[in-house]
Amino acid sequence: MNLNLIHRSLKGTSLQKGLFTPATVHDKAGLQIRTLFSGRSKPLGLAITPHGVGLTKTSFTTRSPTCIHVPAALCNTVGIQTRTVFAQRFTKNEKRQRLAMRRKAAAKTKRNDRVWRIRTGDEVFVEGKMFADPDDKFSRGAKGVVQLVDRIKATAFVTGVGVKEVEKRSSQTGQNFVKHVNTPVPYDSLYLLDPVDGQPCGSKFVRNEDGRIVRISTRSGEEIPFFEREPTPHSTFECDTLPESVLEVTLSEREIAVVGEYDENRQNLFPEREKQRRLIKKLKRVQRIARKKAQKVENLKLHKIHSNNKKKTAKKPPKKKFYHIR
Repeated sequence: MNLNLIHRSLKGTSLQKGLFTPATVHDKAGLQIRTLFSGRSKPLGLAITPHGVGLTKTSFTTRSPTCIHVPAALCNTVGIQTRTVFAQRFTKNEKRQRLAMRRKAAAKTKRNDRVWRIRTGDEVFVEGKMFADPDDKFSRGAKGVVQLVDRIKATAFVTGVGVKEVEKRSSQTGQNFVKHVNTPVPYDSLYLLDPVDGQPCGSKFVRNEDGRIVRISTRSGEEIPFFEREPTPHSTFECDTLPESVLEVTLSEREIAVVGEYDENRQNLFPEREKQRRLIKKLKRVQRIARKKAQKVENLKLHKIHSNNKKKTAKKPPKKKFYHIR
């Protein structure tokens, strides 16, 4: 670093010698740019020539920079013919990556367009070497019955498939024991079995002749029926009502005729109770009207008292004095 040139060029300027710190000095066509503050964005620097010293902005990065000459008309410094700015040189891939980082990421939309053709209770084939029998080298998976389908995570629990052994310690005896845990299987690795030959096949929903939606095999075209659950057995207790008792008709023909007559004439079956209800309604209406009248009279009294007090407290204007001129 040529400090003598820097000190010689600082003569007659307001810049002090303490502004310079050990750093790299770049030379280009007799022009030196000296960085004062480090940074990747645009650090402030000094442009040094044999004719004078001026401030300039430089851009330093980790890669080797290139020098760009700017006309002196764009510089606010005196005595500097050109201004050197260090620009970053990028490859095409780096430019593409930097442009992609500036763009706003597209909003992710959740798609629920999957058709769930496999249900609980179906016999399926799970494809995957991890589920295959290790003794059979030609096996591509395993068969089982679906216990549960998790549509949120797109997984399923299949009996006998994905079982792992987990070693745990008993809290009572303090000894270790092995527990078998059923792990979920990816839904995309499940295939229904063809009802004709029992081989894995695809499936789709179609309408049959009766207009009912059924599930058929794409391999043979036969219908794959859904699993039908058996009704839960239950026993009746003392407080339970049997279905036969519920369906039993307990209303006689005479009562039905009376109810029909009531519906036509809009008459109540209990005239005494209806009469009492009407009297109570009329009494409440009379009480409500009397209460409103009493409130109105009380408001008038309060208004008169307030107006009288206002008249008493109001100051009378002074009487005019008349002077007789003789």
